[in-house]
Amino acid sequence: DARDAAGGAPGAPAHDRFTASLAARIRAECDRLRAVATRLAVDAAGRTGWPPPINPVAVDAFEWDVDPSSDRSAADLCDACAVLGSLQAAAGTLASLDGDGIDPATTFESWVAEAMASPVRDAVRAHFVAAASPANDPSRPERLFACIARVAARCAPVLDAALRPRGIEPATTLDRSRAPPGDTGVNPARLAMGFAVAVARIARDVVEGHVIPATEHAETEEGYVGARAYDRENSRASDARWLHLADECERFDAEVARLVARLSSNPKVGRRSIPGSSAADVLPAGCSALAALASSGRDRAVRWMRAELTDCLREVDVAASETDSWSPAGIDAVGVGYEEGTRDPWLATEVSIPVPSGGVGSDSGADFSSPPVAEKAVECFNRAVDRALALPRSCVVPDTSTSDPGFDPGHPMYEPPVNARLAYLANVASEFVGVFCDQTLRRRVGAADTYHSMISTVSQTAAANGALKVGDCVCVARRLAGATRDRGEDAAALSAAGGDDNLFGDVVAKLDEFADEWTRKIAETFADAFERSAAGYLSNAHLAARFGAGDENDGAGDERSAPGNGATRAGGRE
Repeated sequence: DARDAAGGAPGAPAHDRFTASLAARIRAECDRLRAVATRLAVDAAGRTGWPPPINPVAVDAFEWDVDPSSDRSAADLCDACAVLGSLQAAAGTLASLDGDGIDPATTFESWVAEAMASPVRDAVRAHFVAAASPANDPSRPERLFACIARVAARCAPVLDAALRPRGIEPATTLDRSRAPPGDTGVNPARLAMGFAVAVARIARDVVEGHVIPATEHAETEEGYVGARAYDRENSRASDARWLHLADECERFDAEVARLVARLSSNPKVGRRSIPGSSAADVLPAGCSALAALASSGRDRAVRWMRAELTDCLREVDVAASETDSWSPAGIDAVGVGYEEGTRDPWLATEVSIPVPSGGVGSDSGADFSSPPVAEKAVECFNRAVDRALALPRSCVVPDTSTSDPGFDPGHPMYEPPVNARLAYLANVASEFVGVFCDQTLRRRVGAADTYHSMISTVSQTAAANGALKVGDCVCVARRLAGATRDRGEDAAALSAAGGDDNLFGDVVAKLDEFADEWTRKIAETFADAFERSAAGYLSNAHLAARFGAGDENDGAGDERSAPGNGATRAGGRE
């Protein structure tokens, strides 16, 4: 025993060195044998008709049967797959031995499935990556995703039906003593799920190695010279490529996650984590196409997230430019649908006139509706949070060099390594709310026809209109602050932020501060206006303008001055 030879405790350094050396030698041997067995399996599978050509008709019509008793190629395939299964089981045992190196077998990983996906990878690259191929069009990644999704959906169950009955899939339970009674440790759907995930990894590799570089190159041809040359107005065409790629990547990941959940015999697959988790939690980070946008380089992650932020700001700017988008709507909104004598719904006590229960943002037509610009801002914010949660939990933004020498190393994006979900939440969702508050709300309340009109003493109509515009901005800020606060408290967002319950605390505080500040200014303006009006009333100026000043010694004149103070009336009678 190595521990006895070391002459020390079980944790002696000599034992650790021996274990590490043994693990390294076994890993190297496993890798060598796996490469040989994979090559033999691919060659044998090709002689049996695997895989089908990657065109829709061939894939949909594909059938495959493996009979090792009558087909020598099928027997060679089964032997090679059995070796791969044994090697994977040995690798899992090795991982449990040293706690490092090869990861243990997971729910989705299958070396057999990865070997069978190898010829699919070659076909995909020849069709979508080769320079001479007419299908090589990085601006249309949806064609790549549609092809791979079709191959995965059709070939995964065919592969499972052909190979699993041959008993070549290894057990996945590493410790038999801890397995439940009657549990063989075999996941009956592991081969099909492993193939689906392996094919998804092909798509991710093409996105990272071909589509994203082509998107960057297209910007270079258009005169895009780096992060510092970014211009919000002139970047729409370039942004559209990144946004389209992100949309298609997220859609593909969701489709693969649904396929894996459908293939799995475990009903918890697809919701393996906390309630409210996204479909991205089903896929490993190395198999997610969307993760390639964040993890293939810091410059790429920054460029993509900047495009997402600009898109949100552009959408809310369009909504804010509409003159009627700042006012609340619905019967419960002040000044909308109300006539003298109408019962106030908020004070209703009878069953026939119920108090609205939907609250702000309710879908009910009779409930209070926030200004459309507020709902658009909430929509953009929620969409940004949803996209962040669509990234795999283990995806990180790498600490690679950047082409922009003026980057801020203290920014959350540049703290290596940073979780991609957290980076997206900080640089898109939270940043959007902060920029909207600073550049939209504050500019609007500071405009000449808003605050300056509200405090005007020349025109009461202008003052009232200015106060309404300021109030609309306060309403928008309250609505967005509430939505941001609620979203920052849900389980999925908290999990993405590592349990930080102050995920959006800074921007929520900024919105609350804005709303409180301008609510106070509205109240102060109203109080000042009331004092000015009351001063004229208490001085009898309104009566003097209507009836004249009158004779101080004329009692009748004093009677007409009844609204004056008692001391004046008493002096007149004297």
